[in-house]
Amino acid sequence: MDARAFHGDVHGLVDEVLAAAVGRPLFLFLDPCGLALPFERLVDILARRRSTARWPPTELLLNFSMMAVRRIGGNSHSPKGNERTNERLDAVCGGTWWRR
Repeated sequence: MDARAFHGDVHGLVDEVLAAAVGRPLFLFLDPCGLALPFERLVDILARRRSTARWPPTELLLNFSMMAVRRIGGNSHSPKGNERTNERLDAVCGGTWWRR
């Protein structure tokens, strides 16, 4: 078993983690301070990049911060809201459906 903990920006580390896990089962635990990776990036990791065979399996445990979503949700309905912040949550949620 090979377990590693990484600190830093996950965007820059995820490719290194995936490279280290080639041919091995992967348990990926993401605990972001704020929002997670964009939805399309997670799909790439789980469904495309590691789906060449049934083995090795990939599991993902993601701490999705409801506090961040609630804060940004309030931002989306505020006259002083920041559209870039809304677009960031759009990317994480895989679309604008959450704005309703």
